[in-house]
Amino acid sequence: MCIGDFGANRNLDHGDTASFSQLGGNLSWASYEDVGVIKSKYNKDSDIQVAGCLMHYILTDGLHPFQTATPYFSDPIGLTLNIRTANFTLQCEERWSGLKDIITRMLSKSVEERPTIEESLKAVMCK
Repeated sequence: MCIGDFGANRNLDHGDTASFSQLGGNLSWASYEDVGVIKSKYNKDSDIQVAGCLMHYILTDGLHPFQTATPYFSDPIGLTLNIRTANFTLQCEERWSGLKDIITRMLSKSVEERPTIEESLKAVMCK
């Protein structure tokens, strides 16, 4: 299931990808595959990056890891550029510092560096 942009519009089997001809929806919750300079196929690994953004957002009471100095909803272009360049800042707090490594991996620009769904869930459930 695609969670990027919160648009659960298609079920993907393991290894499947989805194509799109134009980007629509909310760029605040897009993955690198959505906004990257070189368009990539959206797949389950794309959801890992968006899930990392959501985890950070929830744990920090509303801070987007790719936002600029202003709130993410006030500077969507800056946020999109930060997603493209993998420029993120973790607002790590003591209460969830044990999740910093997994969230950092989830936010990676490189699909190969991102953890699997299983690794992500295991890391979260063990904390």
